[in-house]
Amino acid sequence: MSQAKAYIGTSGWNYADWRVRFYPKGLPTSKWLAFLSRHFPTVEINNSFYRIPRAEMVTRWNDQVPAGFRFAIKLWRGITHFRKLTDCQEPLQQFFAVFAGMTSRHRGPLLVQLPPSQGCDVAKIDRFLHELWEVTAPQRWKVAVEFRHPSWLCDEAYRCLDRHRAAVCLHDMPRCPV
Repeated sequence: MSQAKAYIGTSGWNYADWRVRFYPKGLPTSKWLAFLSRHFPTVEINNSFYRIPRAEMVTRWNDQVPAGFRFAIKLWRGITHFRKLTDCQEPLQQFFAVFAGMTSRHRGPLLVQLPPSQGCDVAKIDRFLHELWEVTAPQRWKVAVEFRHPSWLCDEAYRCLDRHRAAVCLHDMPRCPV
């Protein structure tokens, strides 16, 4: 029987209030990721949610971390919040073209965070995950979907994720029924 491996890390690394608290005094911000990667095996690329980074930046991140380090990549909100997972082929292609410079050994899961206003729509997530697999083929990204509306926490949604080999990401939903 194989055993699962857990990665514990942080949601980003470029926070000014971590200076001196976590990062050594005088360490330039350009070295913060490398420093963090010596203390944690993973980090979430949180800023990719707000804007798609430049390809050169992704390559630079990739080159700053040791073997075995994984990036959890947060999908751009233009897809999840503005387009609401509908008609996303072009922005998905644009997003993944930028991450082509990240080697598979550093690639952790893709985090698809839905807005709290988006209630359960299994047909929509099913279509989106199908479109995602078409855009990323033949590479198979590990995907975790973070539902922020409690109506998603149901058997039908879980079965849909299972069909697409996607995980559910649970967060601190204050009104979560489970």
